[in-house]
This record gives sequence, structure tokens and C-alpha cells, in this order.
Amino acid sequence: MRILSVDRYLAIVGGKERYVFELASMLREQGHIVQQFAHRPPGTPRSSDVDLLPEPLDTSNQSPLHRIGVAAQRLYNLKARDALARMLDRHPVDIAHVHSIFHLSAAVIDELNRRRIPVVWTLHDYQPICPISILFTRDAVCEDCRGGRFFNAVKNRCSHGNLALSALNAGEAYLGRLLGVYDTASAFIAPTRFVLDKFVEFGWDPSRLIHLPHYAPINRWSAEPLPARGPILFAGRLQPQKGVRVFLQALARLKLDEAQEIVIIGDGPERPALESLAQRLLPGRVQFTGFLEYGAMRDWYRRCIFAVVPSVWQEVLGLAILEPYAIGRPVIGSRIGGIPEAIEDGVTGMLVDPGDPAALADAIDGMLARPAEVSRMGMAARARAETVFSPEAHYNSLLAIYRGALGI
Repeated sequence: MRILSVDRYLAIVGGKERYVFELASMLREQGHIVQQFAHRPPGTPRSSDVDLLPEPLDTSNQSPLHRIGVAAQRLYNLKARDALARMLDRHPVDIAHVHSIFHLSAAVIDELNRRRIPVVWTLHDYQPICPISILFTRDAVCEDCRGGRFFNAVKNRCSHGNLALSALNAGEAYLGRLLGVYDTASAFIAPTRFVLDKFVEFGWDPSRLIHLPHYAPINRWSAEPLPARGPILFAGRLQPQKGVRVFLQALARLKLDEAQEIVIIGDGPERPALESLAQRLLPGRVQFTGFLEYGAMRDWYRRCIFAVVPSVWQEVLGLAILEPYAIGRPVIGSRIGGIPEAIEDGVTGMLVDPGDPAALADAIDGMLARPAEVSRMGMAARARAETVFSPEAHYNSLLAIYRGALGI
């Protein structure tokens, strides 16, 4: 099968992109041809195929005329559409798997529709129903745009508190509805039942939604014995909705052993503020690694004793749960969004109320005090990864979705 993968980035900047790249690799291993369409990463060596990709939007130039041009491309990116047309002329495909059209715009969907290429769309976030895609603003869950009331994104200044950016995001949402961007897709894949139910709550036809969880890398990562001592680990984008502030506040409540490592993996706009907070609450105790490549991530999971996912938004389903599971590490996570579908409370980890540093501190303290229990949970986590989140099951289900979209 010839498959087109569509996403904003052709580089791994977070869990979504890691999934996109790992999925492309798995599909190729199974004999499929995968073309990846995204913005050309800066500094990428030139080649015939890379030259087919559109340039990323230049948001650094602050001149008014340039900003108007960028805003117009955000709404409808003709350059992205033309680049996709050139790629498809050279590399015809049977089906398109869309992960994100942010900055690529509705124009790429129009080109796929023009060529009558079936589209399958994975809902990695809430972009079709929320102008900023996360149902979260002003440090709280927000569903004000329910029913297509996207003007609330402007009213609430949801995009970084910036009125102009919020208006642009709302404009994209209204234009997407006007152009019927989401009307022609054959199927939408929801990584959790929570996400599926949320879209139904927002008025979507449940017959177009298919529940298919992401998968854990058990085919590449082996289970490892729990170390006698190791770090407590957070991995993810450093953004307000990820709850890293709550994590640090929880740790500050504990009398941790001087040798206890605390490691925060990832990068993002909140990193400077979080480093400052860590230095104030836990001076010299927290290591920020920044973004890490796949192998380095695996090594930290092998060293850690458990991971923490303290999200305060309605998380879809993070690899920050499935990756430690693959190594055999339990996870403490927030009882919100799709997280409770992945973590069996008291079996593969622990669940706590989101945004509650005291509850999170109690859970961390309890795990540190019971290493035998943590080891048992780790084995259960690996077993859950092998059954519920296996790559083989994911591949077989995805192939069935593709075939359904193709009518074969």
C-alpha cells in the first residue's frame, strides 16, 4: 500500500511526532511505501524529495506586511497545496493518514480531495473542536467553544494571551468549518475512548470515529529489572497544561533522600519558568535534560524507578505512559482525560486528582516507600503494554481502517 503521512513537522518535537515517525517505520517494515509530507526542517540537506516539501512559515519577521502574509498562509497555504501536488505527481499514493494540518492549512485537504485520495485522520489533540487544540486556557480546562462558538477563543485570548493570535486561531477554525475540512475524511482515529466520547459530545457522528490506542515500543525496548535506586522521571513538552509546576510543588512537600534524583526530560516555552521554580523550591535537586533522542530517552527510562504524568488538561494518550510501560516501569498519572484508560490504579501505577500537589506528593511518597510494590506494578505495566498496547495489534487494526477507507 502507498501511504501519505501528513503532519506539521518532519522532525521529532514531541510525542505526536515520535508516534508519526515510529508508525512510518513500522509500516515500511511491513512492506508499505510511506511518503511523509510536512514542512521542510531548517538546515535539512537538499535532495530531490526534500525539495518537494514546503518551507515552514517564517514567524520571526515582525514587519506588519510580512505578518499579514503569514496570517494569510495560516488560513489557506497555497504554497503547501502546490508542494503537495508536486509530491503526489512524483509519488502517487493510495491513502493519506493525516496527523495535523497546522500551518499546512485546509489547502492540503483540498488537494487530497481533488485527487480523490481517501483520508484517515488521527485525533492527537482537539484541533477540530478547539481553536488552540487543547481544550485548556487560563490554566484550566475550557470547553467554551462547544457548538462552534470559536469566538470565545478571542474573548478568552486563548493563544498565549495574545488577542491577534487568538483571532487568527478562531479564524482558522471557522474557515475549516466553512470549507468542510473534516467532512470528507473516511475515518477519525481516537486514541482513547475519552477522546471519542468528547467528540461525540461536541456533535460529531460516532460512526466516523474509531477507537485505536497508540502502541508501546515493546518490539524495540525490553523489560528491565527495577534498579535499587533511580530517578523519578517526567518526560514531555514543557507547557502549562502538562502540570510540571504541580510536580515540582509536590516534590517540595517531601523530605526526599539527598541522593534521590529528579529528572525532567523535554523542552518547551515554560522551561525557563520551571527551572526558576525548581531552583527556588528544590535548589540543586532537579535536572533538566532538554529534548532527547529516542535512545537517550530509553536509557533514562531504564534508570528510573517510576515516571510521573501530572497533566492538568484532558490528555489524549501520551507516550509518556506507554514508553515507561515498555521498560517495565509504573506511572503516577492524573485522573483526567484519557490517562485513566492507560493506568490501572494500584496495578500499573497510581492515579491522583489533577492539579493537587498534596495528593501527588502522597502518591510519590508511597511509591518510594514500597519498592517491592513498585517492582510488581512495573511487571504489570509491561504485561499491559504487551496486551492492550501492542504494536502488532495496532498495525492490524490500522490496516483494517485503511482498507475500509479504500473499500477493499
